[in-house]
Amino acid sequence: MTTTQAKNVAKSEVCESAQAERVFRPAADLYETLEDYGVVLNIPGVGQNDVNVTVERGILSVQAPYKVDVPEGSRILHREFVGGSFQRSFRIPDDAGSDAIRANLQNGQLTILLQKKAECRPRRISLNAEGEAPV
Repeated sequence: MTTTQAKNVAKSEVCESAQAERVFRPAADLYETLEDYGVVLNIPGVGQNDVNVTVERGILSVQAPYKVDVPEGSRILHREFVGGSFQRSFRIPDDAGSDAIRANLQNGQLTILLQKKAECRPRRISLNAEGEAPV
């Protein structure tokens, strides 16, 4: 190993220890449709059985560990990915029903749908013809 390479490895090791303190916070989008509220999180590399989605006291929480695998016996020269776990929490609107929640993890994208309570969803009211009794 040349002197330059050794300096770069040493520099990388210093950076690696500083980067180990970083916290992974997956990007999230929140949206609303007429029927649902949606939460989308990008969590590549996280397995379906590792994701924990809960609702408690109006807070939707998503927790999961994540790890970065490198080949056994290898020496890391530079690292930007760090392992650990994450938790994201979101306050859910009052009109979201906590009983009708669906979650799907596909291609590293977690989608959570919270169905709006039936009494809070927009609905069309039909009109009766004159003289007809309301149904």
